[in-house]
Amino acid sequence: MVYIFPTNRAVRAFYAQAPETNRLLPKAYSIQTFFEQALYVEGKVRADSLIRTLCMQEAISFDAFELLHIPKPFMAFVKHSSYLFRFFEELAGEELSFNALYGADTYAQYNEHLNILETVHSRYCKRLDELGYYDSITLSKDSVIDENFIYNSKALTIHHEGYFSGFEYRILSEIAKKIPIFVKMTAVSYNESEVQRIFGTKVDLDFEIEGEWLKKPNYLHQLPSKVEVVCSSFAQRSLQVGFIFDQIARFVEDGVNPEDIVVVLPDESFVDFLKIYDKNHLLNFAMGLSLKETVFYQKLKANQIYLNQPNEESRHRRARLGVIDGWSKAWSEKVDYLTFKGLLGPIDELNLEMKEIVETQMLRFERLFAWMNFIIFGEAISLFLQELSQERFDDVGGGAVTVMGVLETRGSSFKGVIIPDFNESMVPKRSEKDLFLSSSVRSYAKMPDSYDREQLQRYYYHKLLIQAKHKAISYVKNEESIPSRFLHAFETELWTYDSAKLASVFMPEGDSFTPFDEDPKFFHEVTKTPISASRLRVLLTCPRQYYYKYIEKIPY
Repeated sequence: MVYIFPTNRAVRAFYAQAPETNRLLPKAYSIQTFFEQALYVEGKVRADSLIRTLCMQEAISFDAFELLHIPKPFMAFVKHSSYLFRFFEELAGEELSFNALYGADTYAQYNEHLNILETVHSRYCKRLDELGYYDSITLSKDSVIDENFIYNSKALTIHHEGYFSGFEYRILSEIAKKIPIFVKMTAVSYNESEVQRIFGTKVDLDFEIEGEWLKKPNYLHQLPSKVEVVCSSFAQRSLQVGFIFDQIARFVEDGVNPEDIVVVLPDESFVDFLKIYDKNHLLNFAMGLSLKETVFYQKLKANQIYLNQPNEESRHRRARLGVIDGWSKAWSEKVDYLTFKGLLGPIDELNLEMKEIVETQMLRFERLFAWMNFIIFGEAISLFLQELSQERFDDVGGGAVTVMGVLETRGSSFKGVIIPDFNESMVPKRSEKDLFLSSSVRSYAKMPDSYDREQLQRYYYHKLLIQAKHKAISYVKNEESIPSRFLHAFETELWTYDSAKLASVFMPEGDSFTPFDEDPKFFHEVTKTPISASRLRVLLTCPRQYYYKYIEKIPY
């Protein structure tokens, strides 16, 4: 029997709970790793993000593409290419052809634009194939099931949370003809259609169930139908930090082990607040630490910003972090790989893990330069920093309480759950996939739509909270922010905090704050970007707040 879980974290938890015996432990994989093991593409290797971007840029090199109003120059295209990749990946995931979309015809140029996208898709897939690569866009067409791997598994038990794409569902259905597949999942109103799809029948809701693929499942135990939570509202986002630490203390006082407490972030940018005020190192960050936080990255970034936008602010930042010799002269020049590598400077001061990350990126950029021969140095640096900004390394010095994103909670359960930022702007999380797919097109093509994605997110929060004994939610409530509509699904007990006392929880007595006496003076073109009503109100009522929020971009 092979066990399959939604995340690698759930796999680690499975092994941690296994009894200590002399017997071999059963094999377990995350669902992503399982598909990587179970499928292969003959004679091809998986393309990395740089190869994909280069192939996509070649694919858009025809005149009609300009009608989509996506920029074609390399660096500008890199910033917008995710829209194309997500669109093509979703079509591939649902195994839909472009013919399934043509009949929708939602606006005058719809078919013309769709024809352009189909041309891009065809050219992209052809170029990948010519180079001997495959990716998530071509996998559904080119992949083959590894029967040796499947038969050696003998049987599968899948702990399922979420949604199987059309491609994943087809592959699992084919595997189920070869070996038994058992699925264990929670049946609630939010995932009722997925439950019926997997077991081929309707089931009673609010149960933990398990059964064989496309057969009636067994009911393991009933779940509570209501979720009771403590919730609090705050005028400022940062005050939620005090709420989090206060709730952690209360949970521990009630006998909850800190290792059984999780802080779940709908928006992972909230990590920045937690890191500032976690002075006692109570928290560990499951998502790891961003390479953007390292001095190495910030020095490169400061030099890049100055050379792109030379002003007083960027000049002082670069002077503080260090001027890199040779960049100014080379910035607009075409360079080869050796020159690019030399201008980056030494990486010996990085620790081993970060050094390996940077060296891996350098190897990828060596292939990039081999492809393009010469690249304008400023563009190469911008792309290099973009790639580095996606990299993370382990939080090795963290505490007992775990901080993670919503998706990482799949397959895990905790006795204490704290969720900040439970606002309408963040819960449910919006998707970027709908740039080319409106709700009417999705409905026409029978694709998952915004309602389906919202139900899926409701399921994640419901499953996480219903398993916990202690639950607390906070949100920002002011002129710009309202609580999420998801909150209406819970039985809430409203707690009110004194803001001054709450601040003392994470800013203990003795810490001091010295305000700036002088007013910042800064030339800023207000109309350079579209100005919203709220932004204009801030500018007119408090220029200092406008400066910190919109120019310095300091969160509050």
